[in-house]
Amino acid sequence: MENNVKDKRMELLKDVDNILRYILDDYSGELIKNFIELRKWYKLSKYRETIFYGGRFAEAFIRGLAKKYGLDHKGQLWKIKNMLKSSLKGKINDFLREVYLEIAYNVYQLRSKKDVAHVVPGIDPSAFDAHFVYAACSAIFNELLSECIRLHKERIDIVAISKVLSSIIRKEIPFIEQINEGKILVYKGKTALEKVLFLLYYLNEWAHRDIIFKSLLHEKSKGAIIMALRNGIKKGLMVKSDDGMKYKITLKGIKYIEERMIKELINGITYV
Repeated sequence: MENNVKDKRMELLKDVDNILRYILDDYSGELIKNFIELRKWYKLSKYRETIFYGGRFAEAFIRGLAKKYGLDHKGQLWKIKNMLKSSLKGKINDFLREVYLEIAYNVYQLRSKKDVAHVVPGIDPSAFDAHFVYAACSAIFNELLSECIRLHKERIDIVAISKVLSSIIRKEIPFIEQINEGKILVYKGKTALEKVLFLLYYLNEWAHRDIIFKSLLHEKSKGAIIMALRNGIKKGLMVKSDDGMKYKITLKGIKYIEERMIKELINGITYV
C-alpha cells in the first residue's frame, strides 16, 4: 500500500515537472528541487538555508523563462530579468512578468546579503527574510502552475494540479521550534526515537541529555526517551559521548531523517 502511494506521489511530481516545462523549459526540475529544499529548511527553522535555496529557486525561474522564450539565459541575472520584462509583454500575464519577476530577483539578491547584527536580543534577523522568501517562492510556484493552466489547459490534468495548488496554500506547521537555548519543541515524529533524531538533526552538534529531556518530556515519558536513546545507538543512528552525557546524530541517522522529510515534503507538494 505504501509503495502504491509513493508511486502515485512520484508520478504526480513528474507530471508537475512536465507541466512547468511549458513555461520554464528544462529548468523546471531545478525549480522543483529547490522548492522542496527550501520547504524542508523552512520547516526546520533553518533560515539561512531557506534563503539560500530560495535564491536558487528564483534563479531557476528567471533563467527558465528566458530559455523557454529563446532569450539569453546564461548571462547576469539582472540583465535577463530586465530583458524578460520588455520581451514577454503579451506572451505571459502582466502580473507574472512585472511583479513576480521583480520579487524573484529580490529573493535571489537576499542570498548574498551580508549578516546583520541582532537588533533585538534573541531574534535572528534572517528569520524575517526567510519568511518573505518562503511566501514569495510559494506564490511564484502557484502563479507558474496557474499560468501553465491558462496557456495550455487542453494538455493539462486540471484536477491534479488543483490538488498541488491546494497543498501550497495550506498553513505550514514547522518540524521544529526553538523556544530558548535549553528547550526545543519537536512537532514531527510519532515515536520517541524519531523525535530524538529530529532534535539531533536540527542541532547538528553534540546535544546534552538535559536538552533532550527538557525538549521531549512534555510529550514522551522519561523511560521512552531513555529507550529511544539506547535504540538509536544500537541501530547506529546516533552516538554517545565518552562521559555518557551527550548525543550526536550519525550519517546513517541523517539519512533516516532526510528520507522521511523529503517524503513528507513531496507529499505536501503533490497532496496525495
